[in-house]
Amino acid sequence: VALENTRLYRDGIEREARMRRLVDANIIGIFIWGSEGQIFEANDAFLRMVGHDRTDLVAGRLRWTGLTPPEWRERHEQFWTPELKMTGTVQPYEKEYFRKDGSRVPVLVGAAGFDQSGKQGVSFVVDLTERKRAEAEARESERRYREVQMELAHANRVATMGQLTASRS
Repeated sequence: VALENTRLYRDGIEREARMRRLVDANIIGIFIWGSEGQIFEANDAFLRMVGHDRTDLVAGRLRWTGLTPPEWRERHEQFWTPELKMTGTVQPYEKEYFRKDGSRVPVLVGAAGFDQSGKQGVSFVVDLTERKRAEAEARESERRYREVQMELAHANRVATMGQLTASRS
């Protein structure tokens, strides 16, 4: 029995170490939260995303409610909190978090409660900064393309008018 307990304990430690490596090596931010706004644990990817370090986390200075801009908190209460309570999960949604320096980071967040109460759970967070930047660049390129098309159409009209005027003379 003692040997079996030792083996089970060792297996549990190894599984926990594998899980920790998986969470820490992940490019997706992961944090464990409480419904009152606490962040109990977070991986390095999440901490980098919001510009905080492990010291802030351990000191309790990191709260998802504090990271969430006011305009997004209302949506939490209206949509995401009820969805979490009804289904135990929240389908991925876009929002923003404040970084430590006060700037904002656009993110995609999905969440799951640990039990039916929804008082604690885990969130998975993807940084959308690069995607948003690429979308803005694409919009700007499209705007410039439309401007050039309009200028070209105008130049064609002017040239046509010039040809018509020259042919009547």
